[in-house]
Parts: sequence; C-alpha cells; structure tokens
Amino acid sequence: MKILAIRGKNLASLARLFEIEFTSEPLASTGIFAITGPTGAGKSTLLDALCLALYDDMPRLPREGTRQQLPDVSGETIAPRDPRTILRRGAGEGFAEVDFVGNDGVRYRAHWSVRRARSKAEGRLQASEMSLLSLDHQQIIASSRKTEVLEAIVARIGLSFEQFTRGVLLAQNEFASFLKAPDDKRAELLQTLTGTDLFAELSRRAYQYAKGAEQNLGHLRTRLANLAILSTEERQQQELASSQAQRQVQTLETERLQLEQQLQWYRQAAQLEQAYQQANTSLAKALEEEQAANERRQFLAKLEAVQALNGLVTHRQRLQQDLTTSTAQLQIAQQHHATTEQHQQLAQTQLLAVQTQLTAKQQEYAALQPELLQARQLDTLIQAVLPRHAAALTQQQTAQQAFHVLQTAAKQHTAKLTQVQQQQTTLKAWQREHSAWQGLAEHWPRWQGLLQQAQASWQQQTEAESKLKAVAAELVQLETHLAQAKLAWQQQQQALMAATAQAQQAQQQATHYDLEDLAKQRQQLEADLRQLQAAQQAGLAVQTSSQALADGQLAFQQAQLQQQHSAQLCQQLQAQLLVVEGESERAEHTWRLAAAACADQAAHWRAQLTAGDACPVCGALEHPYAQQAPALDALLVHLQQDYLQQREAAKVLTGRVNAEQAHWQHYQQQSLSLEQSLTQATAAKNAALAAWQTYAQLGLVGEGETTTELEQRLAIQQQALAAIHPTEQAARRAYQQHELAQQAQRQAQQLASAAQDRYLSLETKLKLQQTQQHYLQQGQVELTTRLQAYLKQLDSAFVDPSWQVAWQVSAPQFIERCADQVRSWQAQQQAEHQLNQEQTELVAAQTAFDFKIQQAQAGLNHRQQELAELAAELALQQQQRQSLFAESLIELEERWQRELAQLAQQVTALQTQAEQADHAQIRAAANLGQLQTQVEQLKDQQRLSQQSLATELASLRQHGFSLEEAELTALLRYQPVWLQRERQALQALHVAGRQAQAILDERQAQRTQHEQSRPEAASLETVQAAYASQLLNLQAAQLAAQELLLSLREDQQQREYAEGLQVELAQLTSQARIWGQLNELIGSANGNKFRDIAQQYSLDVLLSYANRHLADLSRRYSLRRVQRSLALLVLDQDMGGEIRSVHSLSGGESFLVSLALALGLASLSSQRVKVESLFIDEGFGSLDTDSLRIAMDALDQLQAQGRKVGVISHVQEMTERLGVQIQVRRLSGGQSHIRVSGQ
Repeated sequence: MKILAIRGKNLASLARLFEIEFTSEPLASTGIFAITGPTGAGKSTLLDALCLALYDDMPRLPREGTRQQLPDVSGETIAPRDPRTILRRGAGEGFAEVDFVGNDGVRYRAHWSVRRARSKAEGRLQASEMSLLSLDHQQIIASSRKTEVLEAIVARIGLSFEQFTRGVLLAQNEFASFLKAPDDKRAELLQTLTGTDLFAELSRRAYQYAKGAEQNLGHLRTRLANLAILSTEERQQQELASSQAQRQVQTLETERLQLEQQLQWYRQAAQLEQAYQQANTSLAKALEEEQAANERRQFLAKLEAVQALNGLVTHRQRLQQDLTTSTAQLQIAQQHHATTEQHQQLAQTQLLAVQTQLTAKQQEYAALQPELLQARQLDTLIQAVLPRHAAALTQQQTAQQAFHVLQTAAKQHTAKLTQVQQQQTTLKAWQREHSAWQGLAEHWPRWQGLLQQAQASWQQQTEAESKLKAVAAELVQLETHLAQAKLAWQQQQQALMAATAQAQQAQQQATHYDLEDLAKQRQQLEADLRQLQAAQQAGLAVQTSSQALADGQLAFQQAQLQQQHSAQLCQQLQAQLLVVEGESERAEHTWRLAAAACADQAAHWRAQLTAGDACPVCGALEHPYAQQAPALDALLVHLQQDYLQQREAAKVLTGRVNAEQAHWQHYQQQSLSLEQSLTQATAAKNAALAAWQTYAQLGLVGEGETTTELEQRLAIQQQALAAIHPTEQAARRAYQQHELAQQAQRQAQQLASAAQDRYLSLETKLKLQQTQQHYLQQGQVELTTRLQAYLKQLDSAFVDPSWQVAWQVSAPQFIERCADQVRSWQAQQQAEHQLNQEQTELVAAQTAFDFKIQQAQAGLNHRQQELAELAAELALQQQQRQSLFAESLIELEERWQRELAQLAQQVTALQTQAEQADHAQIRAAANLGQLQTQVEQLKDQQRLSQQSLATELASLRQHGFSLEEAELTALLRYQPVWLQRERQALQALHVAGRQAQAILDERQAQRTQHEQSRPEAASLETVQAAYASQLLNLQAAQLAAQELLLSLREDQQQREYAEGLQVELAQLTSQARIWGQLNELIGSANGNKFRDIAQQYSLDVLLSYANRHLADLSRRYSLRRVQRSLALLVLDQDMGGEIRSVHSLSGGESFLVSLALALGLASLSSQRVKVESLFIDEGFGSLDTDSLRIAMDALDQLQAQGRKVGVISHVQEMTERLGVQIQVRRLSGGQSHIRVSGQ
C-alpha cells in the first residue's frame, strides 16, 4: 500500500484548498521528508485528512463515548466522537481526498466530504459521504452506502483502521508508555494493539464451564437424593400381593363371563320377541299400503296410455310459439326495410355534395403550384446565402486585426533569436569535454539512493542468513505436531457436531413433554377414573337393585295370586270331596244293605218278615224285598256300580286336593322366599341410592344423568388415561435420551475443547515461527533482490565497468565524488536545456510569423471581395421572394393540405355510410321475404298438427280413455322421471309386502331355535342380581390389582431412572474434574490468567520484530522478556550483555527503544501487506542534540529500507537536516497554508 496524494479543504485550520502530490517533485525523488510548522498550525490535520478519506475516522478522536455534547450552530449539538467536528467553523462544506495504490497494484481515489444544509455556514450538519474511484479504469467502485465504501477500501488496502494507525501512522508516545507500563496495563495495551482478546475470553469460558460443571454435579446429586425407591422387602410383599390379586381377578372374570352368557340369552330372547312383533306389524302395514295404492296404479295406467301423444302435443305448442314469434319479427322487418331506404337516399345526396367541393378545391390548388415552386426555390437560395454573408463579414474583420499583430511580433523575435544562438555555441564546447558524466548526472537522485541502499542491504543480508536456519529447523517439528493436532481436532469436531445434533433433536423431542404435568394428569385421571368407576358401580347397583326389586315385587305379587288361587281351588276341591265322600258312603251303605238283603242269611230273615211287622234290622213296616226277585239282583248290581263310581270320584278329588295342597305349600314357600328377597333388594336399593346421592353431592354425576351417560364419561376417561400412558412413557424415554445425548455432547465438547486448545496452542506457536521465518525469508529475499537490483541498475550509470570495485573500497568517498560531478553536469545541462528550448521556440515562432503574415494579406483581400459579391446576391433574391408571397411557404402548404385532407376525409366517411346503407337495405329486403315465407309454412304445419291430435284422441276414447285436450295437456305435464319414480314406488310396495312376510317367517324360526338353548337359571331377575354382585366384586379386585401394578411399575421406573442418574453422575464427575484442571491452568473470572500467558507469546513476537529494527537503529541494545511475566528488560551489548531495567534508559535511548517497538508493531500489523508509506507523529522537541541525531540516523535507516517516511516535527535542527519539507504556515484569522519546499 502506497500513498500517492492527499487533498482537502476547510478542515480545521486548513481553510484553503490544499494538495500534496507524493508523485511530483521534490517529494517523488526523496525517501524522507518533514512536516513542519508551529504548534497548532495544522500538521496533524494532514494525517486526520488521510484517515478521514480512508476510514471516516481520526486517531485524535476519543476512543470511548461520552454523553457530553459540543455546541454547534443554530443551537444544535454534536458528539465529541463525531469526525464531522473537523469541519472549519464558518464553512458550508469541506472534503478530504487520498490517492493510493492498493494491494492489487491499481491506483484508487478515496473521497470523504461533509456539508451543512444548503451549503450555508449557519445550516445544520448533514451526514458525511464517501466514494471510491479506480483511477486506472475510471470506474466508481462504491459510492451509494458508506459501509460498502469502507469495506471496499479495507479490502484494497488490506488494513483496518486500527491496523492502519499502527502500521502506517506511528504515535511514539503510546509505545513509550507501553515500554514502562506495569505488567497488567501492558497486557491490556498489548491485547488492544494486537487484537488478541480471544485468550481472555477462553480464560473466562474455562472458569465458567468449570463452575457450571460443579453446579450441574450438585443439581444431579440433589435429584438422585430426592428419588423414592421401595426397599427389597417392601417390593417382595407388593409383588406377592399383586400376584394374588391377579389370580382373584381371573377367577371372578370367569364367573362373570358365565353369568354374562346367561344374561345374554335372556336379552337375545327379548330382542327376538321384539323383532317378531315388529315383523308382524311391518307385514300388516305393508299389506295395508299395497291395498291403498290401487288408485295410483289406475292413474299411472292412464298416464302411460297418453305418453304416445306427448310428441304431437309438444310439436303443436312449439308451432304456435314459432308462428307468434315469426309474425312479430315480420312486422319489425317491414318497418326496418322502410327505414333503410330513407337512409340510403340521404347518404347518396350528402356524398354528391362533398365530392363536388373536393374537386373544386383540388383544381384551385393545382393552379397555384407554379408560383409555389418559384417561391420555394428563392427561399432555398436566400437561406444558403445568409450564413455565408455573415461568416464572410466576420472573417474580413478578424483577418484585418491579425495582420497588424503579426507584423509587430515578428520584429521582436528576430532580435532575441540572435542572442540565444551565441550562448549555445559556448555551452556545447564544455559538454563535449565532460560527456562521461552525462549518464550519472541525468538520474543522480536515483543513483545516490541506490548506492546507499545497496550498502545497507549487503550488511543486513549476512545477518539474516544465520537467523533463518535456526527458525527453519524448529518450524518443521511444529508443522508435524500441528498436522496431528488438527486431524484430532477435526475428528473431535465431527463427533461434537454429531453429538450436538443428537442432543438438539433429543431436546426438541423432550421439550414436547412435561413429565411433572403428565404425572399430575395421570394421577388426576386415575383418581377421577376410580371415582367414576365407583359412581358407575353405585349407579349400576341402583339400577340393578331397582330392577331386582321391581322384578321381585312382580314375582311376589304373582306368587301371592297363585297362592290365593291355589287356596281357593283347594277349598273348592275339599268341598267337592266332602260331597263326593258323603255320596260314596251313602252309596256304600245302600249297596251293602242291598247286598245283605240278597245274601242267604238275609233271605232266611226275609222269609220270616210279615206285612205290618217292623223289620228287626231297619224297623221298616213295609218289606218290598221280602220276596226273592231278578229285579232286586239288577238293582243290587246298579247300587254296587254306583258305589264304585263314587269311591273312584272321591279318590280323584283326594288326589287333586293333595296336589293343590302341595301347590299351595310351594307357593307359600316361594312367597316367603320372595318376601325375604324383597327385603334384601329394598335394603340394597336404599344403600345404592345413598351411595349414588353421595357421588351426586360430590359433583361426580349430574342431576338426571343416566348410567349410560356415566358409562360414556367413564369410557372417555379410560381412553384419556390409556392415551396418557404411552405419552408418559414416551416422555420418560425422551428425557432419558435427552440426558444421554447431553452427556455425550458434554463429553464430545470436552474432547473437542481439549483438541482445539492443543491445536490452537500449536497453531499459535507455528504462526509465530512462520511469521518469524516469513519475515526473515522475506527480508533475505528482499535484501538479495534489492542488492542485485541496485547493482544492476547502477551499471547503466557508469561507463567504466570497474566502478563496483571503487564503490566497495570506500563507498562514501565514491558517492561524494559522483555527487560533485553530477552537480556540475546538471548545472550545464539545465543551462543547455533552457537555451535549446528558447532557441526552438524562437525559430518556430519566426517561421510561423512569416508564413502567417503572407497568409493574412492574401486572406484579407479574398474576404473583402467575397463579402461584396454575397451582399449583392442576397439583396436581389430577397426582393424577388417578397413579390410572390408575403407569408411562409410552410404555413401556406400546411393550410392547403389541411383543407384538402378534411374534404377527402368527409368524402371517405360519406362513401362508407352510403355503402353501409345499401348493404342494410339489401339485407332488410331479403330478411322480409324470408319471414313472409316462414309465416305461411308455420300456418300450414299448425293445421296438419290439429288434425293429427283429433285422430289420436278418438283412438283413446275407443280404448276407454275419454279425454279432452285440456285434460290431455295436464296429464302430459308429468315428466318421465316422475313416471319412473311412481312405477318404482308401486313396485317397492309390492316387494315390501313379500319381504315383510319372509322376515316374519324368519323371526318365528329364530324364536323356536333360541328357545331350545334356554339356561338352567330359574329367572332373568336371579341372573341379573348375581351378575351385578359379581361385577362389583370384579371391579374392586381389578382396581386393587391395578394399584399394585402401578406402584410396582413406578418403583421400577424410579430404579431405572436412578441407574441413569448414577451413570450421568459418573460422567459429570469426570467432566467436572477435567474442567477443574483446565480452570486451574488457564481459568479465571476476569480472564487475566490465560490472557497473560497468550500475551507473553505475543510480546515475544513483537520483541523479535522490535529487536530487528533496534539492531538497525542501535546495535547496543536488545529487548528481553522476563520469564513467566510481561515485564521488559534491556540487554546492553556494550556492557558485556548486562541486563538493565527499561527505566534506566536515557531519553534518547528510550526514544530508540520505543521507536523500535512502534516499528515492530507496524511490521506485526502489516506482515501480509507491503506498506511503502510511513508517517511518524512524534514530539521530537523533548530530545537533546545527541538523541535527535540518533533519531535522525534511525529515520535514514527506514528510508534505506525502501519506505517513504514523513515525520511531523517543528524542531529547527530536524528542519535543517531534512531538505524536503511540507511546511504548514499560519495565516491571519486562524488559517494555515501548506507549501512544499525542497532542494
């Protein structure tokens, strides 16, 4: 990077426009120059202009912000940090501009400007503007936004503002304070100057990570201590209880299934009975609907009969519509035909009138053409002559003046030329005598600088070779270690990236869950579920007990009725039995009497009976059977049979009485049993109702809520609980995976950090060595190349090839001899150049004067003659043109063309209207004829259609359908879709009747088949009661078993979670130990520990650069760093290598050491950028004579290294020693003026 020029205006005291061109003499050929002037004149303002144009900043501005504001015009304020404060008070605008060569070798121009509103001194300050222009390509690189311009400038210079102020602008006072500052302050300054604040951040990070690892370890231990895990004995007891509960649940479930099968049979029997009744009802309804649809079938038959006439009626209606429409169109067409005839006649009349006007106008314009042609020719001639006449008049006057001036000047040049030729003759004789000095003298500043630089390069090259060998050996070893460390770091980085991605993914998955909230939800759902289940059981118990009570009451009433009926029947049978037994005894007695009478002994006794005597047996006075007779025997047989019948009837009644008594006893026992069951059912119902009311009071069931609704709520609650269980498991898995991923990430982070630290440490060492090697190699190559280039360039300056031998023997004497020769030759050469230039100019001027005088005379005569001829010709042409037309031909032509064009447009428009009228009349006539023919055809078709319709109606009457035309039209309004739907509906009624009969038969078969599998249970009520009781027992057992399993599962999860925490605890312990060790090495809360270690290496690099510069400035001293600190010592070579404190240095010695530090930092900041311009802003006024001499010798050494050095100073001795100066002089009114002076 090289500065070519600095320009500016209205910057502080530099009010006038100033420009400093470093590519123009005397600055172009000098290596070092001074910027001088009194204090406050504006020397540093030049460097401010340089920084403003490049960076929109100034070194003198405060680096830290302040709330204090500076007053500006019109009551405005401005911040002290604002670079616009450099604008001179009372100025409306100002700028700074710098030309420079970038790293790419291209010349650029950076421009910075600021102005006030309306460019007035009292206006408000506007935002500053910047731009960057490529001078080589004349192309604007950036100008729209300031940030883009700054980025473009930094990219082409290769230095930031901080690096620029350390590598191009050197402020020595800062490095003097740096030299003697305490260690902590020196570390802060070095960190700021070198931009190596990363190491302080690493130190703070190590401290924070170690502290965070200890905190994480404490939190993990707290979490592990808070876990509640069952003991071994408690877990065994719960496992045993869980196993027993599961077996009990299985047993109760088997019994419940058996009862449920019996209930299902009764429910299915009721459903089959209901289905049978529904099928019977459906059959009756289907038959009734089919019977009611008979009228619809007759109406459908009539509609189907008239469908054949639909086309004929539709055609007749369409003909009537067409006839009406055509008649109306015929009337409209007749009116339109009359209108078109009128339009046609009017258009023809108008067209004829306009065509007549156009013909007359065209004839008049044709008669005017000859005069127009003559006027046009005269205008052309006049326009051609006017410019020539004016030019001729001007040329004649100019030629007259030039002729007189040339005559006077020619006489003066002739006398001066004679004098110059005499001086040239004397000078050429001296040059021939000293011609050998010509090559050396023509470029003496260059040869002088090359001679001095070649000598310095020869000495430096020898010293650099020995240092380079030592650095190269150490660099090879560091490169090997660095490659290994980089590979390890990359591997750890890849592992860290993979672990980080897994951790982020696991974290994203885990953040979807809230374990505590899920546990609370699950516990709440389980509690709600248990309460709802209990409420459901209570509701089922109420329902079951109510049903059982109702069934029991019905059965008890039936049993009571049956018992009463059996008792009544038994009483009736007993009464009948008493009657029959009495009849049987009476028949037996009669039969036995008759038998006794018919026996032998009875016969003996009968014979002894006499009439009127009482019978000894029965006491009767009449004895009808006293005599033996066949009728008596028959009567005896009859009595016997009667007796036997009565006895058999008594036996039958006795059996019936016994049976009825048994039935009555059975009904009595059943009534007693049912009465007990009713008592139990009533108690169960009351208990269930009390439980149900309790749940209602708790708000678990709503008022009027049924068990079905409660069952639905219970199902929803069970689904919610079932849904949350996998979510909870997924959450636990996600958290476990997240914790494992975090552990893996932390472990990978530790390994990557360790690998990175090792790599960065080795890289820092390698960069230090590479920088040192690069500097040595660059210096050696530059020295060798520079020395060879110097010698090669110097060969062309000397005629004698042995000049190098004389130069090497005594370079100062050789240079002084050459300087004397050069000064003599340059003086003669300058005189010759001036004379030659003067002679050439005089000869050329004389020749030019002679030729110009001749030409002026001839031209003057020619111009006068030409002017007279043109004046006569112009007057004649103007007179002829005025006699033809007073107005302009263009206006005349435009007027005639406009009138003709208007008439032509009217003719065209009227022709178009006439054609359109003709066409319209033809179309109207044709349309009228078509419509008349169409009306006649429609009338004929209508008559034929009416005849066909009458014939069809007569045919329908013959088939029994007597219809009028109006009724026919109404019937035909029914659409085919309606007919199809009606047919389908009637068919569906017929099919429905057949299907209903088939369904009824099927339901009867299902009832019969189902009855064959009737269960052994006595009744549905008994099964329902047993099932309800069994269900309550089963639910209670299931709840107990679930609670035991849940407790065991939670304990197992706690155990697994504790195992994971133990693993994580071991890992965190290892990580905390590693971070603790790293914290002990480099960690600190403020970052000072590792910062000091890193800055020791940075200070070593800086000292290596500074010592090289110090060796050029003063070989007596070199700087050393105290081991394990940032303290500085000075090694005094003249005192046998004595180590001295930096505070023991004198003023001049401190200046040299500080200057070496400043140059070392400049080399460190610009090691990748070749800086060819250097500005040193240093107060040399505090130095004594010896120190000032040493400083000036040091600056001469910088010049010898190829840099153009500018030094700001107002010291008189320095001003006298440096011949080329940029002088800043004060003027009145607080202004300053810049002037460049040189040898």
